[in-house]
Amino acid sequence: MIRAASLVASAVLLTACRGGGGPGDAPPDAGESPQAKAEPAPLENAFPSSTLALAADAGPPPVPMRADEELAADTSPHDAPAWELDAVLRTAEVPPAFRGPETAIVAVDAAKKKTEPRLAIDLTPSRMRMELANRALPLPAGTELRARADRYGHVVLLPGSHEYRIAAPGSLRSLFDDRRIDVDPLVAPAVVPRGDGAHRLGYPTRRVDVVSRVATGTFELARVDGLGEGGELVCRTLLDLMNAPPSTPVCGLDEAPLHVEIKWATKGSFVFDAGGLSRRAEPLSTALAVPPAGYAFSLPALPPLPSDLLLDAPEVTAFRSAPADVPQAPDAGARTLATGLTLASQSDLTRVAYLDGVPVAWVSPGARLPMPWLLRGRYGFEWRTFLGDAYDAPTTINVPSTQTAGAAPSDGGAAP
Repeated sequence: MIRAASLVASAVLLTACRGGGGPGDAPPDAGESPQAKAEPAPLENAFPSSTLALAADAGPPPVPMRADEELAADTSPHDAPAWELDAVLRTAEVPPAFRGPETAIVAVDAAKKKTEPRLAIDLTPSRMRMELANRALPLPAGTELRARADRYGHVVLLPGSHEYRIAAPGSLRSLFDDRRIDVDPLVAPAVVPRGDGAHRLGYPTRRVDVVSRVATGTFELARVDGLGEGGELVCRTLLDLMNAPPSTPVCGLDEAPLHVEIKWATKGSFVFDAGGLSRRAEPLSTALAVPPAGYAFSLPALPPLPSDLLLDAPEVTAFRSAPADVPQAPDAGARTLATGLTLASQSDLTRVAYLDGVPVAWVSPGARLPMPWLLRGRYGFEWRTFLGDAYDAPTTINVPSTQTAGAAPSDGGAAP
């Protein structure tokens, strides 16, 4: 993906370079890493003063974090009141399962529920900790995003590590979609109040549309007394995912987003949906420090991992009660696979493979992931990005076969 440093020029190109990944996309050379041709990402976005919406009695605006600068120790207030917000992320228009006599719909539905990305969010009036609560993204379960009211951007903590990385404003879309902390240009949106929203979790909400050339976000916001700027930090996270500046005036004091739908200007969408909001019985003190005490600063590159399964092999094998006979065709015109499915990518984006409507694995550019244990038969299949901003048309495939993102389907993959 092209990462340009010029804000104006890149904003115009951003939608095009995040497009559908069809046959016109040029795959990388087979012997060269896609990263070798990537342009350097900018370290930060500029924030024109016109984008800052400050109340008359507000203090200085938040200062953007930089990916190459260590943060000073956090002096967050101790014993702050805290709330718990549980939410899920869903992409729309997920393809259905192949309906055959061997399809085990109960197992497919259970896998869909297990791979629904869940977020466990702790909030105080000035801090946020968002934990990826399950194995449903190209990031490991237990990964944390932390944010604070006086700084723009996020701190990224990987499980099992005592290092922190900084995702400067404009980085979260590439982090969630591509597993890279690259800065995309931010595009200032229009903010349009839309009156009352639905009642959610017992709270009345107000509705606000955030409209830009990149995406349109519809935010339903609830007032929670005493929450301070904690809910605004969740809004900043969602704005970052749609390439909008964190200073965009969406959430007010003591407000939290309970339902947000983001529709991409090209195609596709995703939804943030809160399933629970409650006041914690005990306050939080240094548990939400940004950065946490004892963690060492690290540059933003994540540990390399070219691909991974989102479910265990037996959970995917359970999609079929028994193997089924299917026509045996050459794999990519060269040879015939004896068993299973191989996932490969010639795309310039990390792609998630959906099997029978379930995200089962992700594959980074140039990588391959064999699944030799998958039972022979027909399956519904689709490639898409995690945030649903690029995806191929769903199809029915035969297994054994190889499915390659960014390339035209082989004869071995398409079922008659």
